[in-house]
Amino acid sequence: MREIDAIFEWVKENEHLQCEAERISGIYRSIREGDPVSMWKAMFASVMLESFLFCSGFFHPLCPGGQGMLGSSAEVISLILRDEAIHGVAVGYFAQRLFGTLPDG
Repeated sequence: MREIDAIFEWVKENEHLQCEAERISGIYRSIREGDPVSMWKAMFASVMLESFLFCSGFFHPLCPGGQGMLGSSAEVISLILRDEAIHGVAVGYFAQRLFGTLPDG
């Protein structure tokens, strides 16, 4: 339990992570109902969160799976990543469609 608490403490104290979290939170806090630009920014942030930040966290646990070890764990992670990829593609598609409707500039 101490190890988990130490990890949470590290996240709270990591300036880079806190800066990124604040940037993303700021995007979500800036959403204004009926404003397509702020909605597009939120969709973009969602795709970045799910597609890159969340999924990249599985790199190290998947390495042994690629080497023929921890097969069951790698299979579960693979299914999670597949599900998250669908979310990223769907939101990205809707963001592209919305972006096409935005005025230039």
